[in-house]
Amino acid sequence: MSEIVAMLGWNRAWSEPLLQAFFVASKSVWMVHLLANSVHPSLSIFRVDKGVNFDSVYMEDMGGDKSSRLVPNMVRIMVAPGFYVYGSAVKCKVLC
Repeated sequence: MSEIVAMLGWNRAWSEPLLQAFFVASKSVWMVHLLANSVHPSLSIFRVDKGVNFDSVYMEDMGGDKSSRLVPNMVRIMVAPGFYVYGSAVKCKVLC
């Protein structure tokens, strides 16, 4: 949560709907984590840190228009993790 606040440059308290949305999203991420560990062998989770170069093989940019950018994209924040499923990868979602 603190990374999101720092990225947006906010210095005020979060509104109640935004806090609720954050905790609902956190719950969803936790459920995906539990689901990934519920199969045998467990699925490896693919995470991306900020500042990493965008790779379209493993990542999907949720920011929209990629055609107008001429320089390589840098990841600002990971929206949803990806998974390695039996030799192939499910793309993680990022904002560049």
